[in-house]
Amino acid sequence: MARMTEEEANLLDEEITNAEKLLKDRGIVALNNGDYNQAIILFNSYLKKHPNDVAVNNYISTAYDKIGDEALAKKYYDKAKGLDGE
Repeated sequence: MARMTEEEANLLDEEITNAEKLLKDRGIVALNNGDYNQAIILFNSYLKKHPNDVAVNNYISTAYDKIGDEALAKKYYDKAKGLDGE
């Protein structure tokens, strides 16, 4: 396997960052369109790499609330509230 140059590594990091941002953006669209289960899938994927994103923890809390899962809605709401206070 060929070694990766620093420039190639930076481009790969940028692509990964863009893909992660896309997860967040698509999650917001799904949430706004009322596709709460899809939003939850996308936000959970995003949160694997960015667990301390206050906004996404709030978004996923809203999605869980909309599907009636009060326990998970509260979990993510409390996490976002705790992070926001840091």
